[in-house]
Amino acid sequence: MILRAVSKRGKDVPEYVRHPVIGPAEALEYALIPGNSYVAYGFTVWQDHIWFYVCDEDYPSVWYPIMHPAALFHVVDPRLSKYWVFGHHPEAPNGRHLFIVSFPEWAGDQGFYERLVDRSETALRIFQEYKGLMDEEASTTHGSASHTHAGCNPGGHRVKRGLVIGLIGMALAVGAGAGFAFGLASSRISAVTPGAGTSPWTGARRNGAP
Repeated sequence: MILRAVSKRGKDVPEYVRHPVIGPAEALEYALIPGNSYVAYGFTVWQDHIWFYVCDEDYPSVWYPIMHPAALFHVVDPRLSKYWVFGHHPEAPNGRHLFIVSFPEWAGDQGFYERLVDRSETALRIFQEYKGLMDEEASTTHGSASHTHAGCNPGGHRVKRGLVIGLIGMALAVGAGAGFAFGLASSRISAVTPGAGTSPWTGARRNGAP
C-alpha cells in the first residue's frame, strides 16, 4: 500500500479524531512532506479513524514506523501487502477489542511494537527485514520505490520549525500498562497546546504542560 501525503497539519485532521491530551491537535505539524509518497507498513483504527504506520521524514532518527491519521494521505495504491495479516486483540484492558494489520510478528504479538521502540535487536532486525520486503513490493507494483519513501532517506528534507514530540508507545487502554502499543505519530508542534497534560496512554507530556 502506497500513500501520498496531502497535508502535514493537525488542523486538517477531522475534529472528532483529536484527543484532548495526546492529539492530534490543530497546532501539530507532522514530519511529512505534502506530495511525497510513503509505504504503509500497517494500519489500525483508533477514535473511529484509520491510522497508517509510515516511516516519515524523521526516519531513520526515529527508527520505527509511526502512526499517522489517514486524513493526511491520499491512497495511491490500495493493494494490501502480501506480508500483512490481521491481528485481533480481544483481551485488551477495559474490554476493548483492538486490532492491527501488519506483518505476523507485529500483528500477533502484543509486545512487539514496544520492543521495537526500545531498540530490541530482534525486533529491529525483524522490522528491517519486512520493511525491505515491503519497499521492494511497492517498487515492483508501483514503479520506482525511491520516491515512495523520502522519509527513509537520511538526506531527505525536514521541517525544522517547532518542537519534536515523541508521543510513542500508546498502550491499549487509558492508564493500562499493556505491552501492546500502537505508537502515536511523532509530530512537530509550533504552538503550546492549551490544557495539555500527562497522556493517559503514555505518560508523556505535551509542550507547555505543567
